[in-house]
Amino acid sequence: MGYFIALLVAGYPTGDCLPENFLAHLTPGAPDFGFTLAAVILAVIFGLLVYIIPIILTETEHIQPYPLWLHCFYWAADFLGIWVFLHAFLTYDHFYMFGLLAVGEAIWVGMETY
Repeated sequence: MGYFIALLVAGYPTGDCLPENFLAHLTPGAPDFGFTLAAVILAVIFGLLVYIIPIILTETEHIQPYPLWLHCFYWAADFLGIWVFLHAFLTYDHFYMFGLLAVGEAIWVGMETY
């Protein structure tokens, strides 16, 4: 098991993750663009499931699966995400991924509010 975990994290960067890293790896035509984009898409899908499953439970079983403090945490994190991605979008020549992530965070705030 330890070998498997070490294999998974072996390629993880050890330095800072900078906006330039997003630009370099998520620009169409970059080496491993498809692999990097697939990783981002998977992260977004798993993030959406955090919101979709509670909405389904709320609609079908009329229960709230998360306590109020967790809703507040998610709301604050998503608002921060909007600000960070919008700032990066405006700073880095309207890079498409930052714009999409800012819009996605705004949608997530709406889903969390629901």
